[in-house]
Amino acid sequence: MLFFFGLGGIIFTVSLNWWVFDVTNSEFQLGIVSTLTFLPTLLFVFFSGIITDIFNRKKLMIFSLIARGACIIFIPLLNFFQILNLWIVYLLAFLQGITFPFFLNAINAIMPQIIKYEHLLPANALVDSAMWLANIIGSLSSGFLIDSLGAMNLFTITAIIFIGGALIFKLIRYTFNRTAQKISFNSFFSDIKNGMKLTVKDRPLFMLILTWMAIITIFVNGVATIGWPVFSERILNAGAEGYGLLVAVNALSSLIGSLIIGHWGSTIKKGVLILSGFFLGAIGIFLFSFTTDLVIALIIMFIWSFYFPLINVAYWTVMMERVPQENLGKVNGAAFTINAIFSPVSTMMTGIIFEEVSIILPFLLASLAFIICFFIFFSSKEGRTLV
Repeated sequence: MLFFFGLGGIIFTVSLNWWVFDVTNSEFQLGIVSTLTFLPTLLFVFFSGIITDIFNRKKLMIFSLIARGACIIFIPLLNFFQILNLWIVYLLAFLQGITFPFFLNAINAIMPQIIKYEHLLPANALVDSAMWLANIIGSLSSGFLIDSLGAMNLFTITAIIFIGGALIFKLIRYTFNRTAQKISFNSFFSDIKNGMKLTVKDRPLFMLILTWMAIITIFVNGVATIGWPVFSERILNAGAEGYGLLVAVNALSSLIGSLIIGHWGSTIKKGVLILSGFFLGAIGIFLFSFTTDLVIALIIMFIWSFYFPLINVAYWTVMMERVPQENLGKVNGAAFTINAIFSPVSTMMTGIIFEEVSIILPFLLASLAFIICFFIFFSSKEGRTLV
C-alpha cells in the first residue's frame, strides 16, 4: 500500500505542477505552488509529532489519507462545475500538504508497535524499496499519463488512491494503548523536553540526527535538487535528457540497495551500514564532481547512490528501536523539522555558489560533509559498534 501512496503523491505533484504551468505559462506561479505544497511540512511537522504521541496512530493515518484525498478530489470536481480558479488550487494544494507530515509521523511511529524489533530493519528496507519503486514508475509514467488522460483525470485517480488506501489501512492489527500514550496538552512542552533529553543522552541516535538530518541535508540536499540539472546542462552537456537519466539511475540504485539491505542487512551492524554509507557518499560525489562524460557519470551515480539506503534504513531502524514509544512521534517530528528547515537553506546556498563561485564547489562541499559525518561516527565507539 505504501507503494501506491508514494506513486499517488508523485503523480499528483507532477500533475499539479504541469497544470499550473500549462494554465499560467509562468515559472513564478509554478514556484508559488511548489512552495505551498512544501510549506505545510515545515509548519506542521513538529506539531504532527506531538499529535502522533497523543492519539491513535492507526486512526491518524486513516484520517490523513481521507483528508488528503478529499482535498485533491475537489480540484476536478470544481473544474467540472467550472468554478475552479488558481487561488482555489493554491488553497487545496496547501491543505492537502498539511496531511502529509501527520501520515508520515504516524506510519513511522506505529511500525515498532506492529512489527517485531528483530524484523524492523528488513521492514524499513521494504518501505524504502516501495517508495523508490514508486519514484521510478511515477517519474517515468507521469508525462505519458498526463498526455493520455489529462491532469484532471489524474487528480481524480490520485484521490481514489488515497481514500482507497485509508480503507486498506483499516486492516492493520493495532491496539491503541491509551495508558501508555496518555499525554495532556497542558504538559506537552514538558514531554517534548523529556523526549529531547532522552535523544541527547542516546549518543548514537543524537549523532545520527546531527549528521543525517542536519549536516547532510545542508550540504547535499541542494546538490541533489538543483545541482544535477545544472551539472547535466553545463558540465556533461547532456541537457534535460541527461538529467532525467541521472534521476532514474539514482532511484534505481537506491531501490536495489534497499532490497539488498532488506535481505542481508540484519546480519550487519547498523554502525557498519552507516559508516559504509558516509564513506561511499564521500568517494562517490567526489569522483562525480570531476566527471565530464555522461556514461561515466551514470556509472558513478549508480554506485554512489547506494549511500542513501545504507544510512536511511539504519537511521529509521535505530530511531524505532531506541526511542521510547511515548516519545517516538515527538522525536520524529523534531528530526523532520530540522530537515525541513535546512532543506531550503541548502537549496539557496547551492544556488548562490553556482551563480557566484563555481558549479563544482557545492559537490566538493557535499563530499566534505560526508567525510565529516564519517569521522563524527567513527570517532565514537558507540557509533562504530552500533548493533
